[in-house]
Amino acid sequence: MAELASRRIDDALAALAISRDPSAAGVASALTAATAASLTELTAALAAGRLDDAATGDIARQRALAERAAELRPMLLKAADEDLSAYGAVASATDEAARVLALERAAEPPAAIAGWSAELAEAAAETAEVAREWPFHPDAVTAAHLAAAAARSAAILVAANLGDDSSDPRLGRAREATERAGAAAARAAGMASA
Repeated sequence: MAELASRRIDDALAALAISRDPSAAGVASALTAATAASLTELTAALAAGRLDDAATGDIARQRALAERAAELRPMLLKAADEDLSAYGAVASATDEAARVLALERAAEPPAAIAGWSAELAEAAAETAEVAREWPFHPDAVTAAHLAAAAARSAAILVAANLGDDSSDPRLGRAREATERAGAAAARAAGMASA
């Protein structure tokens, strides 16, 4: 882990700061959620390994949470690329009608990010509950909070892209994802202070 910059993380973060590419918030939300997925995968796998044989249902559940987090990570990275592309279409729209259509399409990647982030926050909180006494408990709590932040940020982008169209179901789903993720992070935080 000492050579993280050589793994292109530094390049990705530097790319977020380039002013000619204003789609940074969607990419940042996806990368934050992907980080939460990595921590969730790690902590759920560690929890599964520490649970005793009497807790076979809990072991299977933690393994399932780790596997799902591993599935979500590449999906979130793909969503970052999709967000970049979708917002690129907004930036290159030649008239207002094209811009409105591009914004409507640009709401899709952050809507997906919000939903997956809520799923990750809930999984991380569930792992945090199982791992209360173990040294990786703070990692599970952190995963829940990162996922909640990603859900909140992505929902903000959905609302911004849809503008006044409060009837779009993606807006409702993004808001619901934010509430679920926030509740999960709060549960995890309560476990951290208990």
